[in-house]
Amino acid sequence: MKLRLTGGVRGVAGGVFSHLAFASKYLLSCAKRAVSGIKSMQKSERWSLFGLIIIFLILIFIKGREIYLSKTTTVPKSGGVYRELDIGQVDYLNPILAKTDTERSVSRLIYSGLVKVDQSGNIVPDLAQSWEVTPDGLTYTFYLASNIYFNNGAEFDATDVAATIEKIKDPQTKSPFREIWSDVIVTALDRETVSMELPYPYGPFIYNCIQGIVDSIDVEGSLVGSINGTGPYKIEKIATDKSGKISQIELTAGNSNYLNSVLISEVIIDLGKEANGGLGSLEKYTAIFGGSPDDQNFIEQSFTINRYLALIPNIRGEFLADQINRDKIFKDGIFEQEMPLTLLIQDVEIQTSIADKLVEDLKVKNIKLEVLRLSGPEYIQKRQSREFDLLLTGFDFGYDRDPYSYWHTTQLDQENYAGYSDKSSDIALEDARMMQDAGERNKRYDQFFDTMREKSLIKFFEPVECNFFVSGGLKGVEQIIASKPEDRFNSIGNWYLKEGRIKR
Repeated sequence: MKLRLTGGVRGVAGGVFSHLAFASKYLLSCAKRAVSGIKSMQKSERWSLFGLIIIFLILIFIKGREIYLSKTTTVPKSGGVYRELDIGQVDYLNPILAKTDTERSVSRLIYSGLVKVDQSGNIVPDLAQSWEVTPDGLTYTFYLASNIYFNNGAEFDATDVAATIEKIKDPQTKSPFREIWSDVIVTALDRETVSMELPYPYGPFIYNCIQGIVDSIDVEGSLVGSINGTGPYKIEKIATDKSGKISQIELTAGNSNYLNSVLISEVIIDLGKEANGGLGSLEKYTAIFGGSPDDQNFIEQSFTINRYLALIPNIRGEFLADQINRDKIFKDGIFEQEMPLTLLIQDVEIQTSIADKLVEDLKVKNIKLEVLRLSGPEYIQKRQSREFDLLLTGFDFGYDRDPYSYWHTTQLDQENYAGYSDKSSDIALEDARMMQDAGERNKRYDQFFDTMREKSLIKFFEPVECNFFVSGGLKGVEQIIASKPEDRFNSIGNWYLKEGRIKR
């Protein structure tokens, strides 16, 4: 198509072109004179001129950058690979079977529960958008979020919750969580509503609902091979070593669920036995969990969890059943005659260190302490048979410090290793765990532990610290508040490796 111009427009256009032609000739003339002038300059003068031009260009660049930075701000950007060296072992990733700290940590990235713990340690909605508890504390009703999908594309609904809990309760499954769910009746009222009936009020029950939920189809199949969750990441690849043990797990952010947005697009977990793990240079890692690297490029973000080592006496014997004798051991006092006692510990560094100090401290009290250092299975067997005078053991309280399983009379053949039985204490423990208010529950727990210390029945040591180091390239990691090791990932949605700039 031809463009026709009116006479007036042609006149204006002609004038513009004539002016442009004149300007071009003028600039060309100036350029020729400038080149001619430069050629006529002395060599030193030309270098000075070039230097001034370079300085001028640098100043323009600096000023331009200042203007750009003042008009824009840094924001997190999606992408990047988070690679962690974890000093642990993985056999199962399915949350029904996950038992070790490392298994539960990786499972936390793949699966979601009805509720979750936020970065401040508070219970908040996850797969359940809300819930109700009856006044008697016996029935919990969860109202599920809609349009939630597993990583395999299946839609999440109430039947998945019921199927997961029933699988945990099945003795054939051998789930480590069977005991806390065995008496709970779970019913899918409709696709988006789940009812849970408890045999008795249990205030901390809501923490049990952090349990990862599995696709009901996977529940009917192999719990080992099927790994499909509603969490922010999905399995991309699992590598094994020559012995068949899992050595590396690759995860990718592939779930579109609205409640699980993350900025880091890929997570790689390498499994090792020590800080350097025999895996080469630490430069490739974004974080180290469970070890203490010497590399100065890592920033310590270690955190304590609700797990303690404690010294307890076996009061089944006549000598330690007498509080006067226990007071001399746990408080002030010296025995007139040398008293031989045995201390059972697991042969690991932290327990050995505490035991060595106890030997020296009790020697001053005229106690000859024989330390029984045993490997894991042997330690558990001897602890279960109560073949000790003093025991160094772990108390893993998790999200609630309920001491019931360690001190109630009904637990004498289970984890009540001290052999403690007291009716008033039993009632106090029963009342405390029925309270819905966490603050009131903790007050009762504090009172109970104060009583145990007064009776010289327990001595707690410092809480367990989880070593966690991150590289300077990982942003958004704030102080970690955790009850369990896997809680370090509670705020992974805020972590990022890449940055961009946007207009202010």
